[in-house]
Amino acid sequence: MLCSYNIEDEKINLFTIMIDNSINGNKSYESRILSVLLQSKDFLDDKKDIFSIDRNYFSIIIFLAKSHPEVIKKINFDKLSVDNLLEIKSILAKHKQFSFS
Repeated sequence: MLCSYNIEDEKINLFTIMIDNSINGNKSYESRILSVLLQSKDFLDDKKDIFSIDRNYFSIIIFLAKSHPEVIKKINFDKLSVDNLLEIKSILAKHKQFSFS
């Protein structure tokens, strides 16, 4: 069986781990998660373009903004809720399943 390694999938894995830790009470990842989600919102609102987005999470930011804008728009950025985090995690999990199929 052939397997391939994709750095973007690893970034999704890492981001999902950050979300899991945040859901479990570890607040040290919230600022990074919030930054990624805010950049997705700013991209949607034309406050950021593809040249000013964080390159480490570029694919996640663009994917969330383009494929699930309704989710990004309803997030309360003053206080991330567990429900918001679970929804983002679910979206990324579905994307990962699709990309591995």
